[in-house]
Amino acid sequence: MADVPAESHVSLDGLYMRQRGALVGYARRKLREADVPESVVGAEDVVQSAFAKAYRDPARIQQPRAYVYELIRNEVLAYARRRSCTDGKALVISCLEEVDPTAAVEERCDVQRALGDLPAQQRTAVYMVKALGYRQDEAAALMGKRPGTVATHVARATITLRAVLAPMPVVVCVMVFGVSAESIRRYSAASQAGRRVADVVPGLIPIVLWAVLALLLLGATAVLSRVLPTAQRGSGPSEAGLGAGLAIPAALPRRVFARLIDYLAAGVVLAPIAVSQGTAAYQHLQGKIATARQSGVTVTVWLIDETTAAQLGVLASSLLLTGLFLEALPTALWGRTLGKKLLGLRVLDVESQTKPAPAPAVQRALTQLTLNILTVGVVGLLWCLVDRPWRQCWHDKAAKTFVADDKKFQPAPRSFG
Repeated sequence: MADVPAESHVSLDGLYMRQRGALVGYARRKLREADVPESVVGAEDVVQSAFAKAYRDPARIQQPRAYVYELIRNEVLAYARRRSCTDGKALVISCLEEVDPTAAVEERCDVQRALGDLPAQQRTAVYMVKALGYRQDEAAALMGKRPGTVATHVARATITLRAVLAPMPVVVCVMVFGVSAESIRRYSAASQAGRRVADVVPGLIPIVLWAVLALLLLGATAVLSRVLPTAQRGSGPSEAGLGAGLAIPAALPRRVFARLIDYLAAGVVLAPIAVSQGTAAYQHLQGKIATARQSGVTVTVWLIDETTAAQLGVLASSLLLTGLFLEALPTALWGRTLGKKLLGLRVLDVESQTKPAPAPAVQRALTQLTLNILTVGVVGLLWCLVDRPWRQCWHDKAAKTFVADDKKFQPAPRSFG
């Protein structure tokens, strides 16, 4: 504190007008002492940043001059630490490498959509603390809340954003939880019935096979998304109602073939559980019928009881998880499923013309699964024949997406200024 002049109770406005030169000189000297060059940050920028932070809540500042000097020192120390962390880590970019900003733009759009879906209080809290740099007590004072309430909002918003922006860990956790719950249930039943654990292990094999096959197909989709090149986007035939710079919707035949490939992949994944649960249900019903015949009394044998209902629930849960794992997750990560990648198709958001966010991808998959269960999935699929201009099916209408053809793309004209 020896290099700071004596304190004087002045306002921030007066301090900036009268001592701006001295503050800039002080910041420049501190930058030299911290070995932070002007190419990293200038003294003017440090002073401006210090005053911007001071103006967040000027009423609580008792000694503005000392407070601003302290902020300047903290700013310089922050830049010095940031520079020391990056020393020796050279960023080498080949001059022949083409830098594609599409991924960065898509990630930013995903973050903005995820923030927009948060409740107002959580969105305000996480934006003030994580983006604007307010401390939790400062954010609480501005929001009229307690610091603990703000901390709770930030924690819940962070958990939600991680779940939305990183669907892979969530789905894997759901799969592990499902396998664990089924294992506990079967082992508990075995212990209560006095059976050996070895008699129950074969019942877990279909679940393990389902998880392995689902992971293999998801990995195959990821590999193909990187290995198979995407069709070069150049000028293509225009279509009524679509302007330049917009992707062209795909025709129905290729979409049908892509859908058949996806159904075949889902059938392969579901086969172990479907066969095991169906066989167990059939044997259970045959046992009930045999018992009724031996009793010699006319009884009603219900097809749906506790056992068959549980087996049907396992099959329905597997169907739901398979749809999310093979349809929603690849759509959110790469904008396409395995069948769409093989046939050169992709799912795009109607407004942003980019891959859909995780929430619309899940909504699209669930709507399609529901329509198939209600036996109107074919009608929803054929709806694209009359829909214009995006040729959307019913599940695309629900998620505000459409299926585009990689081989047809109208490049948007470049504009400057």
